[in-house]
Amino acid sequence: MTEGRGPEGAVVGACLDALASARSRHEAYVGPWLPEPVLTVDGPFGPLEDPALRESVSLPWLVRLERLTPAERAVLVLHETYGRPLPEIAGLLRTTPQGCEGLLRSARQRTGLPRVRHETGWDERRRVLEEFLAAAVDGDLAGAAEFLSQDVVAWADGGGVIDGAARRPVLGAEKAARYVSGVLARAPRSVLELSVAEVNSEPSAVAVLGTAVVGVLVPEFGPDGIVGLRNVLNPHKLEFIGRQWARLPTG
Repeated sequence: MTEGRGPEGAVVGACLDALASARSRHEAYVGPWLPEPVLTVDGPFGPLEDPALRESVSLPWLVRLERLTPAERAVLVLHETYGRPLPEIAGLLRTTPQGCEGLLRSARQRTGLPRVRHETGWDERRRVLEEFLAAAVDGDLAGAAEFLSQDVVAWADGGGVIDGAARRPVLGAEKAARYVSGVLARAPRSVLELSVAEVNSEPSAVAVLGTAVVGVLVPEFGPDGIVGLRNVLNPHKLEFIGRQWARLPTG
């Protein structure tokens, strides 16, 4: 797919091949598949000052991109995030501008564009997460559920190697609060360090056991509270953020 495109076109072609291969692996994945979490402040991916760039690495957005074909994703990201004109993208993909317009229209429909921007600020979202976590750690399920939308969905990516990682989405505020509280209760409070940090542009919970990052909980916020909880537990997906975490200053 990469012949005759020039250097930039060859890179795009290689990326399309990689996306197609990754999509087939995700289809065979055990349980929910979630992207790898990354710290986005003072790390190799941040600070991302441009709002479009920051939102382009959010976990909910990356999950929505998984609905797309490789070609749809290429057109959407190149046009919406990087502002590349459709005729230029058409040349890279070896299609017509009209074909790119169709791919862009389909991608927008399947990802729900235009996206709804957060109505609450980052500090307020952090406060909500911290109070939700405090209630969940204390086993106050009713208190934790108050911060969740009634139709909240919780996902856990354990990759089939973590006992207790739900292999199906957990639906509803009461069940989601109980599930998160149960996951947190598995490690003794005296050795589990739970911190809030910016992960994929959102205030998120980072669980550290000893010196190892053992879990990352990334919330998705809506007008009625937290509408999504994405819990990455697969140790293979925590290796990069673990290295980032180890480089953070202490104290």
